Amino acid sequence: MSGPGAQRMRMEDFDIQGEISKGSFGIVYKLVRKSDGRVFALKQVKLAGMKRVDRQEAIDEARVLAQLSHPNVTRHYESFIDKDDKLNIIMEYASKGNVAVMIKV
Repeated sequence: MSGPGAQRMRMEDFDIQGEISKGSFGIVYKLVRKSDGRVFALKQVKLAGMKRVDRQEAIDEARVLAQLSHPNVTRHYESFIDKDDKLNIIMEYASKGNVAVMIKV
């Protein structure tokens, strides 16, 4: 699900540094790339046991993110389904948190 000519990212290239947030369908982790220390976010969605419509919705989210390019949208780098039937979406790390965190008074 990455762009043409792009070098594919693999989970072996990263260390998971901890959980950032958790939702009803997935968990977001902080990743650090071993080669250069660059920080990313990993959204993991467990597809096993999901209803077909929910599974398709998760995969569609990854496809939409892969096509977006806008300064106000978190950048997508790679998406893949692993051997444990988890959808992995590697994204730009938002160091200031998500929108909900930023708008709290």
